[in-house]
Amino acid sequence: MRHLCRFHIVLLILLVSGSVCYSQGRVDLPQELADARGVYQTETERPLPFESFKYFYIDKLHEDDDAGIADEVSGDRIAVSGKLVLADGSIFAFSKAQLGIVTIGDEKYYRDIEFETEAKGGVKYCFKGAYVEHIIRNTGAAPRIKIRGTLSLIENGSVKAIWQLALYEYGEE
Repeated sequence: MRHLCRFHIVLLILLVSGSVCYSQGRVDLPQELADARGVYQTETERPLPFESFKYFYIDKLHEDDDAGIADEVSGDRIAVSGKLVLADGSIFAFSKAQLGIVTIGDEKYYRDIEFETEAKGGVKYCFKGAYVEHIIRNTGAAPRIKIRGTLSLIENGSVKAIWQLALYEYGEE
């Protein structure tokens, strides 16, 4: 009986330590600050209301200057600029956009992204998503999913369609 209790205690310790190691290796918040600029597009089939979506890009972290990223961070959010681009070349500039920030240890990372575009002809887009790239980087593989989220198509103030998608990063615009 005594050996059985020791066995259960050892098994419990192994299970707990294994789950801690697993969760540490799968932290979904690894996007380092100042690394978010780039083009984000999907490789999946686009549903009918979104067939013209090509990509969006982040081109500027607000107050981006030689002073460094620390001056750009306000609380746990940072404002960004960017644009959503359609296949016909139409461009919808972000009217509101921000990245959420989280601190892990002594390092700061991007956690999520949300934006709303300017309206054109009563149409605008809204996106809300999260960075999901794991800490393991640059494995030499093809581009990997960087952000998962929901893109909404708004027409005349009403949500016309919602699309859940995975986005890959393809460098800067």
